[in-house]
Amino acid sequence: MPSNPELMKLLVRDLLTLLFIAAACYTDCRYSKVPNKLTFPSMAVGIVTNLLLDGKIGLANSLIGLLVGLGVFFVPFAIGWFKGGDVKFCMAVGALKGSELMFWESYPFWAFLYGAAIGGIVSAVVLIRRRLGLKPFVRLMSYLHLRYVAGVPVEYEHEDETRFPYVLNLALGCILAMVLEASFGHANPLFKAR
Repeated sequence: MPSNPELMKLLVRDLLTLLFIAAACYTDCRYSKVPNKLTFPSMAVGIVTNLLLDGKIGLANSLIGLLVGLGVFFVPFAIGWFKGGDVKFCMAVGALKGSELMFWESYPFWAFLYGAAIGGIVSAVVLIRRRLGLKPFVRLMSYLHLRYVAGVPVEYEHEDETRFPYVLNLALGCILAMVLEASFGHANPLFKAR
């Protein structure tokens, strides 16, 4: 067992986060949802764990992480691109891993950014494999025009043939950020410690 207390804290946070990620991926793939009975207790576990590991600073970092998870994907959720489970997944990961006040330097921010990039790549591959071309993009642009330019109260409906459990992309982003954090000491390998 490593003797470095900071490494042990990182391992505890990573283990809890990986357990949550595995459960969330299972439920999203199997039932197409990440249930509240998984996300909210995971947020609570993250807050309590960080409080126990680092006291008031850990509590603050966990709450900031939770808010980063909410903030990163709130706008896409509000306009109907993401489901609530995806946002709550990010909130739980943020609470489990914690964040710094300068959130753009933190694990949750980079994990979700990597997840969004992976999601873009996966979406392009899915569109190409299913030979849908630009059809979903044209539907999205039509929806945005009708809803926000013309002011028509329409709802965006995803086509079944383009569905893919988005939590898988976010989970891969989280795992990539964990590997980078373990390798370079930070989720963003270009980050320079002060």
